Amino acid sequence: MTVDGNFLDQSVLEWCKLLGDERAQHHWTKVVSNKGKFEDELLARLRLNATAFQAYRNEMREYRDKFVAHLDELHVMQVPRLETARASVEFYHAYIVDNEAPTGDLAGLPAAAAQLRQYYDQCTAEAARIYQHIDKSPVR
Repeated sequence: MTVDGNFLDQSVLEWCKLLGDERAQHHWTKVVSNKGKFEDELLARLRLNATAFQAYRNEMREYRDKFVAHLDELHVMQVPRLETARASVEFYHAYIVDNEAPTGDLAGLPAAAAQLRQYYDQCTAEAARIYQHIDKSPVR
């Protein structure tokens, strides 16, 4: 249970760096050269309008701010659904590969947008293999 929560929290933190927090170094507004094109294509890919995406962004940031970065006065955790986060990160990667990144500039990440899902599946399989060999007995 703790590991799942940690992965969830880390996913939200990383998503906010890319798409949720304009102050973050790797936020899309600081990376892409054609902001209008990126935003239009992102919203089309997600099948959301700007208002709906902003609401999702607010939901992710609230979870990050109220439960991950600080444990504030809220007593009930509202875990965000991650389908939109995953789809937006997949789009972000594809856009960077196709429109922004010079060849060889992705530091070990897939250089073709179509390879991202395969890369994800390989990482998931690796984690599953490692997890199978972990001693799962209670810590004393």
